[in-house]
Amino acid sequence: MAFRDAAVVILPGAGFSERNPERVDAQTIKTLASVSRYASESAAPPPFAVAELFDARRLALAGEAYGGASEAIAADGIVARLIAQSVRHRGIWDVMSEIFTLNEGNAIYLNQVDGQAGATFASLCGRFSKAIPLGFVRPGEHRPVLDPEPDTVLEADDLPVFLARSFADCQPDRDPEPRPAIARTAETLRPPSGGPRRVLILGWSRKVPALLRELVRFGEEAFEIDVVSRTSLEAREAGIAQAEAWHTTARIRQIQAGFSTQGVIEELEPDQYDHVIILASELLEEKEHADAISVVAALTLRAILMGKTGRPSVLVELLDSENAYLFEGGGAEVMVSPLLVSYLVSQTALRRELAWVFYELTRPWGAQILLRRAVDFLDSDGTVTFREVERVAADRGEIALGLRRPSEGQAGLALNPDRDAVWTLEPGDEVAVLTRIEETTQDGQPA
Repeated sequence: MAFRDAAVVILPGAGFSERNPERVDAQTIKTLASVSRYASESAAPPPFAVAELFDARRLALAGEAYGGASEAIAADGIVARLIAQSVRHRGIWDVMSEIFTLNEGNAIYLNQVDGQAGATFASLCGRFSKAIPLGFVRPGEHRPVLDPEPDTVLEADDLPVFLARSFADCQPDRDPEPRPAIARTAETLRPPSGGPRRVLILGWSRKVPALLRELVRFGEEAFEIDVVSRTSLEAREAGIAQAEAWHTTARIRQIQAGFSTQGVIEELEPDQYDHVIILASELLEEKEHADAISVVAALTLRAILMGKTGRPSVLVELLDSENAYLFEGGGAEVMVSPLLVSYLVSQTALRRELAWVFYELTRPWGAQILLRRAVDFLDSDGTVTFREVERVAADRGEIALGLRRPSEGQAGLALNPDRDAVWTLEPGDEVAVLTRIEETTQDGQPA
């Protein structure tokens, strides 16, 4: 494959209908080892490699098998984390969807800035009108520093992280407006308030064990989870055991039923749940068929919930982006998982450090993107500018990313808006912020 002439080698992972993703992982690691061996024999450094794996436990092995720079991505795990975040924080997928999609609104960029050495993060924030500095990546450290303390001093080789509409916007273009040096008081990771949330998962795929693990991270009493699929209970238990040995006393109920069958969804009483997740089923080998089943389930769900109060949030996984238009204005959040994975892999191939930023933003603790009720966050129910929102967020030790009007769906999201644009607050409006959440142990103490 003429790898010596390549700047980067990309090894995609197991496809949707692959029955033995472990076999694909093994072939991927073998290929990494082969390229590394041939490169060493020719005394040429191997190109940068990006590999997508199914089993997160093999990430370290993939790195050891390759003699050069490489990044291995457990794509299913990241998708599961994003789904879990959307359950934990209702409405957050609108924000994450824009950030994790290139050429549609804002995205994550990395760019060094002239004169950054010796500057504080607060002074860096005041130099940009078209981008929002989020933190930085320090050489030799794989974990980025996001939402750092305002008085954190940058070094010459640090790589600042931005939220912007384009790379060109990540250039300083105005006099500094220092960010207040307010000490941060980090929140701790806690279960959702108000008792256990009920989650209904329709469909089974290899992402489900990872998704269940992510939900249990928030506390074994945080969720009551029902999983409905025609996949046998034995196959599901085997999938959970094969993914990783884990024990939990969380309330997880496995139901064997075809939810595309007339009347099954009605019998589940979906209006009694807080969240409904419709996953592309691996029982169907063609993605067109899987999407068709998901669409029918979503439309059935929409009809059942029509006119009901306290409706659950609904997230639908699709495999083909061309089907997303069917959900416009329907109230459901849509995740096209292959598109998301291709974005993660391609952007990592272009800039290795992006993988570390993506990983950090999908963790259940550390740097977190949250939605705050605007009326409480801003202590105002009138009009505000985004510049004022940024100031309030800085006072709280957070970084304001934008504003969201849930009543308008995806169209109501304004990330990185003009600083002087006026926002007339309405009931339900939210502020998207980047903050930090401490990891806690099982007894609720900081880890």
